[in-house]
Amino acid sequence: MNNDELKKLWEDPKNWTMWSYNCADDPRVIVPKRNPAMGWTINAAHKKALPVFILTLIVTLALPAVVVITEGNPFNEDHFLLAVLASGALLIAVCIYFAGQHKR
Repeated sequence: MNNDELKKLWEDPKNWTMWSYNCADDPRVIVPKRNPAMGWTINAAHKKALPVFILTLIVTLALPAVVVITEGNPFNEDHFLLAVLASGALLIAVCIYFAGQHKR
């Protein structure tokens, strides 16, 4: 699918609800939001949407908690900040990977 076809799907108002993008014909798991300056969103109609959403929750919520708890001091702000930054970097990498899946 070329970029013009993807853009046509993305711009079609029928593929958007108030909260999400739902287009089974779009091969991308992660797409820009309606206002691309606001970031990215998951294509809820894609078969990999649920695993990507769960992975997102795990990375953003569980990873920092695990790192802080295993360090032995749950109130160490430095460790928590590093864990949040690491999980954010990992999340960005996952989003970039899935956003480029249509090119393969």
